[in-house]
Amino acid sequence: MMKINSLQISFIISLMGIFILLALLEFNQPLTKNISEINSKQLNQNIMISGQVISTKQFPDTNFQLINLQDKTGNITITIQKLIHITKNQTLIVTGKIIEYNGTLEIQAEKIILKD
Repeated sequence: MMKINSLQISFIISLMGIFILLALLEFNQPLTKNISEINSKQLNQNIMISGQVISTKQFPDTNFQLINLQDKTGNITITIQKLIHITKNQTLIVTGKIIEYNGTLEIQAEKIILKD
């Protein structure tokens, strides 16, 4: 009969824990909201929005970009710490954190997907 020692049991439990964390991460997507539903009570919360690009402004020296996004309920500025090529009227899905800058709510993007 095969004996299992405590090191093997610890290894198996650790692997199971890692798989559980990965599964939770995959299924723990932020809520999708309309822009008009975003308010200051949600600061630092992760959300997902979808909208159409109205304008962009790039700052190549600092690798920073501002994207103005609009849905049927309003518009909001998206900030991202890298330069991406997008054009006016493209539809984006943005996942990020709600922040406040100079009294205005913005979304600090963590992930941007171009919607076809």
